[in-house]
Amino acid sequence: MSFADKLRNPFKPRQNPEPKTEHEPNPEGYYVDRAIAYTRGHAVNFVNSALGIDRPLVREMHLLNFPGFECGEWVRHMERPDFNPEYPLRVEVSAYDGQGHSRVLIYIQWHDTPDEDGFGMENIPEITLYSALDERGNYLHPFRLYRLSY
Repeated sequence: MSFADKLRNPFKPRQNPEPKTEHEPNPEGYYVDRAIAYTRGHAVNFVNSALGIDRPLVREMHLLNFPGFECGEWVRHMERPDFNPEYPLRVEVSAYDGQGHSRVLIYIQWHDTPDEDGFGMENIPEITLYSALDERGNYLHPFRLYRLSY
């Protein structure tokens, strides 16, 4: 892919010399090509070869087609002034949850989150939200509280 092509389509899946997937396909035949993203350079695609689907889920630590989130008790624990769950600190995607879906976890606040200057650490609660994907890579529901811990 030329540099000009990358500028025209920055979300085109990257060609990596390493194996395409970190997971074996589940019984339904779909998987994600990277289980964890935690830097801007990590991209995650949902792949279902049987249906001809290879769609981007995460680019530049941005959740594409973000389904929103359900408010709850966890919101009052949110201490990051730049909070935006569409841009989490870490994303984990399981290939299969045993019920025919892929589970997506997003970490929006960690125990030791750097302060607003990027230095030091704040001792704050960790907040993790989750959603699920169907066999086409579509979100089944808004993100919900998965874990709130200190």
